[in-house]
Amino acid sequence: QFRYTERGWVETCLEVDEDPGNEAHFRLVHAPSGSFSAYLIPDEIRSSGKLGDCIEINAVGMQTMETIMKKMVECQKSACLIIDYGKDEHMHSTLRGIRGHRFVDPLLSPGEVDLSSWVSFKQLRWAMERLETARRHLKWFPIMTQGEFLQWGGIDIRLAHVIKDEETKNAMKILQNYRRLVDKEEMGESYKVFAIQTRNFPNVSPFFEED
Repeated sequence: QFRYTERGWVETCLEVDEDPGNEAHFRLVHAPSGSFSAYLIPDEIRSSGKLGDCIEINAVGMQTMETIMKKMVECQKSACLIIDYGKDEHMHSTLRGIRGHRFVDPLLSPGEVDLSSWVSFKQLRWAMERLETARRHLKWFPIMTQGEFLQWGGIDIRLAHVIKDEETKNAMKILQNYRRLVDKEEMGESYKVFAIQTRNFPNVSPFFEED
């Protein structure tokens, strides 16, 4: 995570907080000097920063995309689906802690709180676009929501087939799980699907138009 300060873009770091009144015992601070990862900040954001602006750079995610690209090229004929919660835009300040299915202070109880942040699919796509090998051997498609993807894949038909022979209690449970996956208020909108494939792999519905 980077914030724009009087010194320009600086990385957010973790520091021990010696204030006994702070339950977390940690705090977020600005790095005293520049960071190697700062070069990944997009030019349009780097040049237009205002005091207090924040952007998250998923360096590990970009490295993972490069690893995936190399594996796909080695396989010669392959496809990949990346599904996670996020948006097709740059993320700014999405770090959060989760414990017991509830959001808590991410700095509280290290090792007991799960750390989470939203995925910037825009950055994952950019990680592919900047690699000549990826541009030459692979193609990728516009980001879809999980709900759109599952409905394209026939989840409604599958649902009707599964619940028709189920008892009422089981049918209601299945319907509840279905809604959790596809409803906009649940996972259907927040989770996205990013499809990548080698150029010699036939396009599969619902992915036809390249990004």
